[in-house]
Amino acid sequence: MGKPIARHSLGLPDNRLEYEIARAEKGLRGFARAEQLKLDQVNAAIRYASQLAGLRSIVSPSDAGIKEALSLVATGAVGVFAAMAASGNTATVDLGGASASTILSSGPSAHANTRTWRFGFYSALACRDGNSLDALASAPLDLIRKSSVTTDEFGYLHVDALQAWRRGDSDAAERLLAAFKAADPDKVSADMKDYVLDIANREMELLTQLLNRKADEFNTALAKALKDHKRYHKAGKRKLATHNYLALGPLGLCCAAHDVGMAITVESDYIPNHLIAGS
Repeated sequence: MGKPIARHSLGLPDNRLEYEIARAEKGLRGFARAEQLKLDQVNAAIRYASQLAGLRSIVSPSDAGIKEALSLVATGAVGVFAAMAASGNTATVDLGGASASTILSSGPSAHANTRTWRFGFYSALACRDGNSLDALASAPLDLIRKSSVTTDEFGYLHVDALQAWRRGDSDAAERLLAAFKAADPDKVSADMKDYVLDIANREMELLTQLLNRKADEFNTALAKALKDHKRYHKAGKRKLATHNYLALGPLGLCCAAHDVGMAITVESDYIPNHLIAGS
């Protein structure tokens, strides 16, 4: 086991952390009490919960509240895609209140995009939330493509590969290879090149080694993924995004690897050990 991979420097002064935690918690309580929510509000709840998970991982890395916050990210994302599929009817979302809230839906939404899906899926992996994983694995890809927040083709193919893996489809590896090919840095949009190099391709490599059940190769890919996550998120305004204090994709895939008997030998602030161990 090598030297732990440290988190990038915080974009907030230490005396702002508790304030930001309190702000996120207050926002989530308000949404949890609501009987009805608009998709904009569900998206805001996902944002608060992901911020809260990152902030809690700094203040108290072993805090059970990290998992609680990630659970809300997962169920919030499920709600978004359920509402999208409802197409004018209602859907429900569980944001930790006494009862589920009704989402007022109007069909395809900007919020039902690949980013929301990935946040929800990886959060569900980290929480071992099988119901959320199954719901997200069944979200129709053609409806995700209808979101007004678009991405390059590799993003949709990456979702498709993760869905196939979760469902146990025999062609999951082939779908992942298609995503890899589409994520060629020389073929993607200029503004996506760094993201592809440092984030997307690293997550795809981890999934490849998970599919192959190769622990040593997985850990080698994990170390690179975390170093590249650090490089990507310490730059400019990205370091202000508190949800990036966790490396959500690598974390979720580490939890899945652990659960199939693969030893995780890389340590980092980005991937809390207690979440990987399921404790």
